[in-house]
Amino acid sequence: MKRRTTMKVDQPLKHELLLLVDDFAEHTCISAFLLSALPAVMSSDDAQRPEVIEGAKMCSETLQARTLELKQSLDHAYERYRAEQDNADSPDH
Repeated sequence: MKRRTTMKVDQPLKHELLLLVDDFAEHTCISAFLLSALPAVMSSDDAQRPEVIEGAKMCSETLQARTLELKQSLDHAYERYRAEQDNADSPDH
């Protein structure tokens, strides 16, 4: 999973938001796959292989961390957008 969402003040807001949308789409696809695949794998009659269990743990931890990162990035973009809109709407401009 590539991590492109790094907030840079010198980037245009439009570019930052497009990166966030792309990152969120990637995150959503991985989450959907994982949420579909894990129950099927874990419910099989075979004994669970240690590498499958470790892989599931790793994916779960990665998704939890990435979800928090994306939430913080989206919050940042929203606050930046609001500040820019407030500045654009002020009578001084």
